[in-house]
Amino acid sequence: MPYGTREVRPVNNRRMSDREGRLTLNIPEVARRLGIGKNQAYALARAGVLPAIKLGKRYLVPVHALERWLEEQASKGSGAGDAA
Repeated sequence: MPYGTREVRPVNNRRMSDREGRLTLNIPEVARRLGIGKNQAYALARAGVLPAIKLGKRYLVPVHALERWLEEQASKGSGAGDAA
């Protein structure tokens, strides 16, 4: 690499292709994608607003379900903030 440049990697040091192949996201990842805080994302998951699956103490959100949920919210014209 030329001097003064560096490879930009995600914070968790995984390549983007590694993350794109995952079937689920955890709540902090969902919060980052939605641009909301973790606490709000956890509250939405607990309330059943987000399409989350609880496994033990963890919530996982299937990527396809999150995408479908976002499309439904956009077509309704209401955001997640209206439900919380």
